[in-house]
Amino acid sequence: MKILQFAFSGPDNVFLPHHYVPNCVVYTGVHDNDTTFSWYANAPAAERSFARRYLRVDGSDFAWDLIRAAWSSVAVFALAPIQDFLNLGTEARMNFPANLPVTGPGAWTRMT
Repeated sequence: MKILQFAFSGPDNVFLPHHYVPNCVVYTGVHDNDTTFSWYANAPAAERSFARRYLRVDGSDFAWDLIRAAWSSVAVFALAPIQDFLNLGTEARMNFPANLPVTGPGAWTRMT
């Protein structure tokens, strides 16, 4: 399981697509992560810069840049949350890990 949002700390990071083996599954992010739009907006400047250089993009549509990177990889499956396809921010995040109570703001809810 590879998660692209974890990839951009440097060239040796195992989550970068050039380290993938064909039997892996890649996600842009998962239910416990922020959306890619918000992750990119809030990531450290060095990670954003490395991500743009690695992906050879300008960052103006980063959620779709990450989706393309997943689809272009050798992974057998590439998945992205619907929030990334729609380029949504934190307001559309699925989960905030370890948030209590089980109901209320930050808890899992069904989107209608």
